Formats: sequence, structure tokens, C-alpha cells
Amino acid sequence: EFFNALHGAGFEVKEKPQYAIVASVQLPGVSDIEFEASLTELRELAKTLGFTVTRTFTQKRSGFDATAYLRSWNFSELSAEDRSKFYRETLRPDGTRLRSDDPGRMMETRSVLGGLLVQDADLADLDPAALKVVSRRPPTDAELRALRFAWRVAKHAKSNAIVLATADQVIGVGAGQMNRVDSARIAVMRAKEVGLETRGTVCASDAFFPFRDGLDVVAQAGATAALHPGGSVRDEEVIAAANEHGMAMVTTGIRHFKH
Repeated sequence: EFFNALHGAGFEVKEKPQYAIVASVQLPGVSDIEFEASLTELRELAKTLGFTVTRTFTQKRSGFDATAYLRSWNFSELSAEDRSKFYRETLRPDGTRLRSDDPGRMMETRSVLGGLLVQDADLADLDPAALKVVSRRPPTDAELRALRFAWRVAKHAKSNAIVLATADQVIGVGAGQMNRVDSARIAVMRAKEVGLETRGTVCASDAFFPFRDGLDVVAQAGATAALHPGGSVRDEEVIAAANEHGMAMVTTGIRHFKH
């Protein structure tokens, strides 16, 4: 349909490229040799039909069911067995599933030159038990509620992302920049442009602060607490900056990455 539309718009398309993904499930009783022979037959069949095989996905299962599916530009397999490959079940520390309506971890794909990037969908929420207060001053209950909200918003902003928020309102967002300090500046600038008060806000960063400069920007704008994954070689420098500004700082141990 896409190429027909190009023809209809006056574009000349000499040949429609044909690509195929071979997806197969190895059931009990099928030896590795038999399974590989079947994959080879599938690849040869695809080539005979004029397709170029770009990917092969395989996994072992106790039985075939509808949790394996292939759609246009998206392959998703929810499995608890094939942990060494893309798909494995994600459980919370208490043993409950990530989502009650989802039998396992969801995957996302992104096109890259010459192939696809397959990654976990960003579905995890903050685990209060995993949060670590690294500043001298702990956050207040109100700041924690605001930080949780800001973190959820940051998930939907393109990296590098900085979110300024209160417990129930987004105040400023800086996103999609090549460095974090520019995202911080944009978050403050956008808030001021629309007349929103940045004093008393909190700041969530989708990844760690690599330098203290980004934190300095939001602190000077009046942010009182910050939340980020941590893990930078300059974490101590950033924590010291938070203490200088009298800010509360919490690390999550996990990050967002929207691209």
C-alpha cells in the first residue's frame, strides 16, 4: 500500500523491497538439529519467494500459544523461559507481575540503519523501597509526591529530559537536548515564558546529572528537591551541590530513555 501510494503521488519506484523476519518456537521433543534444519528451510523458502531475511527470532516453549505474535514493524514475545534472549518475564520484588493484565515484559522496536533496536518498554514504576536519599536533608512528604509525579512525566519526554513540577502540575519541561544543562535551562525558560512559578518546584531527571551545572540551574530557579537515577562518576560532586543549595536529593537506581 505504501508503494502504491508513492506511485499515485507521482514518485517512481522501480522495485518494492521485500524483507522477512523468521520467527520460530522450539517445542519439547524437537531436537536442536531438527529445529535448525527447519529454520534453514524457512530461510530458503523466504529467499525463494524473493524476501531478504533480516532477523531470526527463536525460543523454546512448553507449548505454542497466542502470546507470540508478529505485526508490521513490531515483534513481541512475552516469555518466562527464554531469559537469555530478548523476552523474559519481569517480576516486582514481591513476586507480583509488572502489570496484572500483561503476562510478561513488553518490547519496543526502533529502526536504525541496517536493522532494528529491540528494547524493554518503559513500564516500571518507582519502587519506594529502592529510593535512596543521598542528600543531608531528606525530602518532605509533599516533595516526595511531587517527585513521583515529575518522574512519571519524565518518562514521556525525550532524553535528555528535565521536568520541573509540583505534586499536581507540570511547571516546565526541557527535552531532546544533547546535554542535560541545556534541558534544565529550557525547563526554566518555558515555565517563565508562560508565567508559571518555579520556586517551590521539584526536579526529575530521566538520567543522572553528569555534572553539577544542570542541578545549579534548577536550584537557582527555586527547585527544592531533585530525583535522578544516580550512577555518574561525579555523583559526589552533584550531591555536594544539592547540599550547598539545601536541596533534598533522591536516586532511583533506574532511568528513563525515550528516543
